[in-house]
Amino acid sequence: MTDQDQTEPRVQFGRGELLRQPQFRILLLARSISFFGDSLAPIAIPFAVLAAGGNAVDVGIVLGAGTVTNLILLLTAGVIADRMPRRLLLILSDALQGVVMAAMCVVLLTDNYSLWLLVVLQVLFGAGMALNMPAFTGILPQVVDPSHVQAANGLLSVTQSAAQIGGPAFAGILVAAGSPGIALGVDAATFFVSALLLLGLRVSTERAAEPMRFLRDLKEGWQEMTRRRWYWVSLLAHSGCNFSIGVFSVLGPVIVSGNGGATGWGLISTGGAIGSLIGGVVVMRLWLRRPIVYGNLAVVLYAPSLLLLVQPSPVWAIMIGAGVAAFAISILNGAWNSAVQQLIPEAILSRLSSYDWLISFATLPLGYTLAGPLSEAFGQSNVLVGSALLLALPCALTVLDPTIRGVRADRNGQIIKGEPVAEPVKAV
Repeated sequence: MTDQDQTEPRVQFGRGELLRQPQFRILLLARSISFFGDSLAPIAIPFAVLAAGGNAVDVGIVLGAGTVTNLILLLTAGVIADRMPRRLLLILSDALQGVVMAAMCVVLLTDNYSLWLLVVLQVLFGAGMALNMPAFTGILPQVVDPSHVQAANGLLSVTQSAAQIGGPAFAGILVAAGSPGIALGVDAATFFVSALLLLGLRVSTERAAEPMRFLRDLKEGWQEMTRRRWYWVSLLAHSGCNFSIGVFSVLGPVIVSGNGGATGWGLISTGGAIGSLIGGVVVMRLWLRRPIVYGNLAVVLYAPSLLLLVQPSPVWAIMIGAGVAAFAISILNGAWNSAVQQLIPEAILSRLSSYDWLISFATLPLGYTLAGPLSEAFGQSNVLVGSALLLALPCALTVLDPTIRGVRADRNGQIIKGEPVAEPVKAV
């Protein structure tokens, strides 16, 4: 790359204008509160399973159950979100997830633990997640101007990370001093508060419900995705990244449980939140001339966090590694979401985002469920090293694709697509 391709500071990214927009403030506050609650569950659930005598396989089954359900329902949710008011879907999603977390809280506080009961509740939680993800991707461009999309994504990332900085440590304290159920009760409350806030959201360009012809709409989404090589090539690389994140999420608590326990893992998760916060600030303040190139290359920085578990390293070192890893993912998400939300037409944005989540995240539950068995078969160290390579190499190699290098942004934050849209690949 030439000197002109390097990342340069942005002079203005519209942060003040964004915060003066009441509808964006509502969306920002609702998401921040919900994200704080989300930071509690990854600490509480694994240690609830371990405290009940479970092992890494059991942790993977519980964590994977919601993700698998989410992936199964994503395409349906994407079609629905392109045909129904996205605000309504976000409210319903928050309400469902709040009810599920409240039920899980009651189960744990009353000592009625059952692995399969938690699996069933996680399945319902995954259904709520499926409704939320494509709807939120589609609603953001309806709330902010296209030139402010990257700033909005960066600000959302910053507030999410700020809300999560204290959350994991707080969850670790609750787990160590009380019960994982208390942490999940707090999580449930945040979903209900978010739903109430979204009741006041007014989206000026919200569409009325349209007739839905599921198979036709699904096929149209597939065709629009396959016309954009930069899109699906990146998704395939991101799938390797998410498998490795699943491995980290399962083996991390298991390894750290003997070297710091829930409090130590909470500190590590807090380090990740701090790194994500810094990444969000970077996304807000920097002009990324080639956003997808920089985003995919940033993912390579996640690999050390896996390697630090091999020995394992001290908690403070893993905490720093988790911070660098979360910084990398924050850069990727900010750059990727900004490009997608500007380049994809609003009418098909939720459907394409559902393919995004499906393809790139389909390997996450595999990482959850296979981390334990693979470690038993090949050893934890080999699995961690292999996961680091699977994460780093595909994302680094994507920059060789000319269509990925062809996605560029001008200094006003507008994404300019340098490569023509190809003919669609026929749906099977």
